[in-house]
Amino acid sequence: MRVCLLPTSYPPLILLLILLLGLAWAQPSDPARGDLRIVILGDINGSFGATEYAPGVHQAVRHTATLWRPDLVLLPGDLVAGQSHRLPLERFAQMWGAFERDIASPLRAAGIFYAPTIGNHDGSSLRRTDGTFAFARERQAAARYWQQHPPPLAFHDRDDFPFHYTFSLGPLFVLVWDGSSATLLPDTLVWAEQALQSDAAQRADLRLVMGHLPLYGVAEGRDRPGEILAEGERLRQWLEARHVDIYLSGHHHAYYPARLGDLLLIHAGAAVSPRRLLGENTARPTVTVLDIDLAPLSLRLTTFDLRDWPEIALTDLPPFLDTSTGRLWRIDRSPASPCVSLSNSSCTPMMPISLSAPASRAAPLSPSMEDCKLLPASHRSALWRQCREELYLF
Repeated sequence: MRVCLLPTSYPPLILLLILLLGLAWAQPSDPARGDLRIVILGDINGSFGATEYAPGVHQAVRHTATLWRPDLVLLPGDLVAGQSHRLPLERFAQMWGAFERDIASPLRAAGIFYAPTIGNHDGSSLRRTDGTFAFARERQAAARYWQQHPPPLAFHDRDDFPFHYTFSLGPLFVLVWDGSSATLLPDTLVWAEQALQSDAAQRADLRLVMGHLPLYGVAEGRDRPGEILAEGERLRQWLEARHVDIYLSGHHHAYYPARLGDLLLIHAGAAVSPRRLLGENTARPTVTVLDIDLAPLSLRLTTFDLRDWPEIALTDLPPFLDTSTGRLWRIDRSPASPCVSLSNSSCTPMMPISLSAPASRAAPLSPSMEDCKLLPASHRSALWRQCREELYLF
């Protein structure tokens, strides 16, 4: 009888192939679904001028389309690889063509809505001393692509799409501003004030603002002026005073969900070229599934490491980050507002993931099924789920 024994050690090439096959077979989980599901996928660009996306990005899009099946994908910027004066003019259209081919088209084919914000590599709003845009070619290419391929959202204001716009999806109101450089453009807050006072915003149960740059620095090498929005704490207070629930950002390539006062700060991380959080040694490429339950209003974040798809537990992240502009608390460790202080270490941790609409908001309206995209959460789960089925017909 001949006995065949497997070798106890393999050549390096064979081990590499085994590892790659294992990663290819790895699958993320599908979390318990909420009444509204959002996937957050940002900072997906490659090196300057790249027209191909990393394998992890393709896998994230595939899982989004076939496994998670969200109601909405939020794209917090850096979707293409511009911000270079050396690129030939035709390359910008080629990069957006790659985005259309690999990201937008698969999502549309799956009947999934998506909404972008402009990142610094997509079309930075940085200005020269004469007031002109330093990366005008990128901005023109971004505007051209998105105006030719607008997603089928229930827009309220799209006059300056894709740089500034608002839309609703069920109980959610979304305001997108141009946070592609450290300084918001003139009149941004005037426009945002009007948008947040609109009927659509007032009747929403959840209000989210999305911009590329964060209010606070969370990543090594990026906690400095120019890499965060100027006067971030003042902007946080401004958003909080207008009953914004969530500020979603990208740019720092490091995932960190935080809370200060009544505002949730979701730093989306990055699908490509992740960075380390302040004081940490590990960098993880990420994609996040956000499930929102309507009764009671609450949210659940499930974030995956794109390398082999394990879930990232909140306890894997530091309980707080001491940034250059103040202490930032992890979402489940944020103390009550009066205790947010660098000098106060006796605050009692609280669970901030349950949300409640401030009493000052207008009472929800009662639209018909034809107004599905604006359906308020007062109709709750059953009708919202029926309406969600209708949404895929738009």
